[in-house]
Amino acid sequence: MTIDWQAQPAQPAQPTPPPNSTRPPHPAISPDEIAQRMQWAQAVISMVDGPEAAGQHRARVTAVAAERMSADDAVLETIHAAGLRRSERRTFRARSFEDYLIPGTIGLRNRLVDDEHPDGIDDTRLFRELEIQITHLRLVELTFNPAEGYFDYDHLKLTHRRIFSDIFDWAGTERVGPDTPSSDTPATAPSTRRATPRQFSCENSTTRAPKSLRPLPPSSPTCSSCWRTRR
Repeated sequence: MTIDWQAQPAQPAQPTPPPNSTRPPHPAISPDEIAQRMQWAQAVISMVDGPEAAGQHRARVTAVAAERMSADDAVLETIHAAGLRRSERRTFRARSFEDYLIPGTIGLRNRLVDDEHPDGIDDTRLFRELEIQITHLRLVELTFNPAEGYFDYDHLKLTHRRIFSDIFDWAGTERVGPDTPSSDTPATAPSTRRATPRQFSCENSTTRAPKSLRPLPPSSPTCSSCWRTRR
């Protein structure tokens, strides 16, 4: 086994939030703003064939969009409702793509665990459902608490961490090997450390990116090669 785990400093146990825990609505948030936040997040989820939010999940999405409930509480409530818990985040180091997989499966190691699945659940249907719901909640959070940055490589990793850190220990870090377990050449893909930063470079040194992922106004002057905003 080539995997190297390093536990982070112990943190206080996270209490189980009560069902539908809420806080008073933010007085400055209009119904239109709440709807816009929800529509933006749903549009992103739809791009990966995620279903329309319904039932208790929609209630949590609405509560987060209205800032009546924190995204952290909504995520934990979602996990606990499935009879699971979120493992403490650990430093993950992989030397080949197989290190990302639950032993004996093609499922990815994940933080959604129970006593029988310490490396993460391997039920693909349940994992897919929870992955969609959890990332949906985090996307709503990004609409009013965006990942600040300049659309460079570090900004990409920060955004990935904000969306996926409840699910994967390696969220926001570079990955080793190919993109999927089905590749015939594990651990032989070009290093993302060398290749990816170049995808975010811009020859126009006078440009800088917007500070968040919020859509730019139509009148914003941008660099045609990388969409960065001229300052």
